[in-house]
Amino acid sequence: MAEAKAPRLLRRREVEARTGLSRSSIYARMAAGSFPVAVDLGGRAVAWMENEVDGWVLERIAARLPRAEATGSPCPA
Repeated sequence: MAEAKAPRLLRRREVEARTGLSRSSIYARMAAGSFPVAVDLGGRAVAWMENEVDGWVLERIAARLPRAEATGSPCPA
């Protein structure tokens, strides 16, 4: 039987690097419900679940593809 992989937590700088979002954009999107919610680690430290952040990135990519096909452009505006 395969072992379950332990969830990995990403700190804010890693989330910024993976998403291209600034700190304020991450928190604004969290408040709007359009970005994964951070896990409170205590002592003013938070992190995000890697699989949720990666899922969010993949959703953005998937949302882009139909627009790119409709316009015939590889990089939709």
